[in-house]
Amino acid sequence: MKNLELENFGVQEMNAKEMQIANGGAGGGMIKKVLGYIGGAISDCAHGFVEGFLEGTR
Repeated sequence: MKNLELENFGVQEMNAKEMQIANGGAGGGMIKKVLGYIGGAISDCAHGFVEGFLEGTR
């Protein structure tokens, strides 16, 4: 099996930061957004539950 010499074609390795930039930076930012939406939905549900409970005790 032959080894393909990629250096002759101008191919370079990328580090993690360069890959994130090349891929649009969706890695960490997307995860933070999804967790933020989930946290907000849980907070809204808990608030509605408490409000309904308090309404029922009056």
